[in-house]
Amino acid sequence: MKYLKVFVDFAKDIEGLSDTEAGRLFRAMLRYADANEEPNLRGAEKILWPVARKAIDNQRDAYIHMCEVNKQNITNRYEPLRTATDGNKSKQEKEKDKEKEKDKDNLNSLQSFIQSKSGRDDEDGLERVIDGTQLYLYHETEYEFARAIEDAIRTMWRAEYTKVNGRNIPRDEVRKVLRRLTINHIDSILDRLRNMDAEEPVTNGKAYLMACIYNAPSDFAVNDKRTIWR
Repeated sequence: MKYLKVFVDFAKDIEGLSDTEAGRLFRAMLRYADANEEPNLRGAEKILWPVARKAIDNQRDAYIHMCEVNKQNITNRYEPLRTATDGNKSKQEKEKDKEKEKDKDNLNSLQSFIQSKSGRDDEDGLERVIDGTQLYLYHETEYEFARAIEDAIRTMWRAEYTKVNGRNIPRDEVRKVLRRLTINHIDSILDRLRNMDAEEPVTNGKAYLMACIYNAPSDFAVNDKRTIWR
């Protein structure tokens, strides 16, 4: 397991523990989740250990099941969006596409170069953003889409600048937008991709997706107001 979820109502269960006992319990939970290591608890926290262990086992079983479902549902649905029209392209157009692919590789290299060198990015904040978008709800039917969204969000969060519509947006401004993301915004991005004009293929899928993510909160707000005033 990559992480351990602890729900807030667990606080009621540990009210009778001292800070030291609670600390030992949480440390034991993390070790069990990471390495399946049974603890040797010596205080009052050992009374709660069976409950905590069962919760961790349930999370592990759910994670394994999710992985199995994902393997069965992986498709090529979100391959580069231009592939649908490749068969009708002329030789000259295909040569242009090759040049655009080189530009894409250069952009990805640039993004890697400008990522923060401090190594102290707010990873906890990033995970809160990912959890807030509820991408796991797409895993059964839109797995590749969810993976692409998560990858784009992680890139945007960690990069010093994100290029959107020709503008280099600083990391602090990008993070403010990412913190506002909800599943409603993700749904709007999915609808946008589904309704794209096949005659206007996207040559840099990740850059286009990052632009959609950055613009999603403002676009969603505008569309929501239009719906209200109809």
